[in-house]
Amino acid sequence: MTPKSSSTSHLQEEIRRTLDTLYRNGCAVELRAFVKERNYKNTYAGWFDNPNSLIRAALELDAKNGEAYVTLNPVDPNLLGRVVI
Repeated sequence: MTPKSSSTSHLQEEIRRTLDTLYRNGCAVELRAFVKERNYKNTYAGWFDNPNSLIRAALELDAKNGEAYVTLNPVDPNLLGRVVI
């Protein structure tokens, strides 16, 4: 295992542990991120009810050196169709 994949695996485990701590299974969660592109930061947002999909998106943002976070409260499930990431 290369150091990169080892750190990605560790990050994936940390994200999953955080999601398991903060949310009930199946609730809608908002992921937001700021990614510096050119000379300014873009804001990305996505709404997920599948932790694996959220983790994949978070890892993609991390690969772009994004500053990602989830909101603390679950969100309205009607937002799930508004994925912006």
